[in-house]
Amino acid sequence: MKETRWWKFVQDLIGQDTYRDAARKAGFDQSAFSRWKRGAVADPAFVLKLARAYNTNVLNALVEAEFITKEEAQLKEVSANTDPRAIPHETISSEVERRLLQLKALESDERQSSSNVSYLPNRVEHSGAPDVDTDNYGEDADSFEPERYVAKRKKPEPSLGDDDFGDGA
Repeated sequence: MKETRWWKFVQDLIGQDTYRDAARKAGFDQSAFSRWKRGAVADPAFVLKLARAYNTNVLNALVEAEFITKEEAQLKEVSANTDPRAIPHETISSEVERRLLQLKALESDERQSSSNVSYLPNRVEHSGAPDVDTDNYGEDADSFEPERYVAKRKKPEPSLGDDDFGDGA
């Protein structure tokens, strides 16, 4: 029987760990290893779990399991130790610009929504004490903060003649 690319990757990845230990670490049944050894196609969820359990690149694992190609994964070595000075100025400036525009849009939306509050017809200022049974919230009850503005719960009573039933007499 021919060893699959995935099985070779798995053996290299788990090293001296037993199948039982590796399965426990990844959070699935050890029978998966027997299936893979016999040449079965790995479930993508298992591929991801195993890669994450062993702190390896999930894209590389998906390539080795033959779910995606190297080109699709556009594999690049990513390191937390990348020197920011090595990043091209154009890349940094375009990222800063993108983030500033995103922040500006969020702030604009926030200002827009808060300025609309004064125009809400059924808006009343809430006194502060919650009118819900906080016993059911457990530990969260202490951190419960009521909304500053809430809609009136009671519908306005129709005035005389507003109910289409005559003048009320």
